[in-house]
Amino acid sequence: MDLISARTAPMPRVLWIELSSRCPFDCIFCTRASLRGAGELLDLALYRRLIGELERPQIIRLNYAGESGHYPQLAEAVALAAATGADVELVSALASLKPGRLQAALDAGLTRLTVSLHTLDAGEFDAIYRFSSLAAMHQRLQQVLDWRRNSDRRFLLDLAFVAMQRNLAQLPAIAAFAAEHGIEVLAVHPLIGRDPLPLGTAAEHTASGTLHQEFRTRLEDAVAEVRQRWPQVAIQLSSHELSAHTNLSAHPQAWPWPMPDGAVISTCDQSPFDSVHVLADGRVIACEVTEKVALGDLRRQSLRDIWHGPAYRVFRERHRAGAESACRNCVYKSVHRPQPASVRIEGRQAPAEQLLSGWHGDDGSGVRWSSAEATLWLPRVAGHRRLHLHGMVAPTATPAP
Repeated sequence: MDLISARTAPMPRVLWIELSSRCPFDCIFCTRASLRGAGELLDLALYRRLIGELERPQIIRLNYAGESGHYPQLAEAVALAAATGADVELVSALASLKPGRLQAALDAGLTRLTVSLHTLDAGEFDAIYRFSSLAAMHQRLQQVLDWRRNSDRRFLLDLAFVAMQRNLAQLPAIAAFAAEHGIEVLAVHPLIGRDPLPLGTAAEHTASGTLHQEFRTRLEDAVAEVRQRWPQVAIQLSSHELSAHTNLSAHPQAWPWPMPDGAVISTCDQSPFDSVHVLADGRVIACEVTEKVALGDLRRQSLRDIWHGPAYRVFRERHRAGAESACRNCVYKSVHRPQPASVRIEGRQAPAEQLLSGWHGDDGSGVRWSSAEATLWLPRVAGHRRLHLHGMVAPTATPAP
């Protein structure tokens, strides 16, 4: 069976679309300027064509490396994305946005706004962001909080915190801020040091790129503290770097370390089988870890041709096998040991190779939940003509009419 084709969604379900690779901030941990230079704006006509190609997307994130909050047609971009039925999300440093543009984006159908908040100390804010001010950040946050309070539609405001040696002591204050304002999610991103950083050599990493044990211990302690003190705020770790070391098995498990022999990649945070990144210059890439490798260009190709083209297929094959160095060492992946196909699939510890797409992880209940669309495969057995399926429909909080 062609597992690569079977696992690949007909069209991307999750998209990162970079409306702008420009950014007025010069954050000390950001490699945008060194990789993208002055940056540029995504051509609006190209964006419209792209949105028109999509088929039942689930999430459209209107940002990547730049500050898309400064895109001149931000509200139109949000409205076009929302018209597809997808959740429309934006990550922003927020403090530099004009109130009118922010208001228009919220009104146009934004369903999630993630604010990059790395400190609540004014002096430290200046040293980290190197643009705008903490006072401006508070003003824009208050604007969003006021809008959320008066809105009658689904909307999520959450925070993202880049954890470094210099600002880790601020994590409790930010968690307290989130709890005070009813912000339910705080994502913690350990500093990434793949490329040269404006701050210089990262004290958080060893020469091999792994977290220094001292920083890892501090981060573990800080996360444990805020989870204990503010349980109403969900602390989400962006990578698997704090995972306890385990043994390779037949079932997917987080694996931030280099892949062991005999393993294949089960999935990752930005899977090439159902997600895609579109850069402001029109290039299409698989994920942030492989952003220097373009798999197509929307200025000359359709998204469908790129998605089902030979470059993407080869990448998916190499990704699954761990043949791509970036994938092999990625901190966002899960891996497993392949097993022979089974004619019986049970919810608990189902064979990873046979759950092709649309399935949630094993929650320990013995039930394996699917999304609205999910596929699996079973080997054909000679002489057998029946398929036995035992399942249930997920409970809903709203009674059926």
